Amino acid sequence: MADLTDTIKFLERQRDELLDQVNAIIRAIAALKGTDGSVRRTPSPYAPPVDRPAPSQRTNGRKRRQFVLSEEHKQKLLEGQRRAREARLTAGPSAVPDSTAHDAAPRLVRRDPTV
Repeated sequence: MADLTDTIKFLERQRDELLDQVNAIIRAIAALKGTDGSVRRTPSPYAPPVDRPAPSQRTNGRKRRQFVLSEEHKQKLLEGQRRAREARLTAGPSAVPDSTAHDAAPRLVRRDPTV
């Protein structure tokens, strides 16, 4: 337990030092704004916990950009799809894979090396 109490005291000292630094920054900002910087922002150790949104309500912080295609790009995509469809149709039925044309055994079956 001695190790834990030493660690807790060390962390509390660090917290107090950081709070002092934050308060100094607040006072400096207040002085630059021309207001009274006597207000200290130190959290009460008995303050209720901060309400955090449920994990399902949290946002990732990064939003995916919504991409919008230009009319020219849309037309090029449609033209490419049309050309691919025409190429498939003109190639005939030999270009279309036939489900009965392959080996009767499934592809991912381990074959016995003795056979």
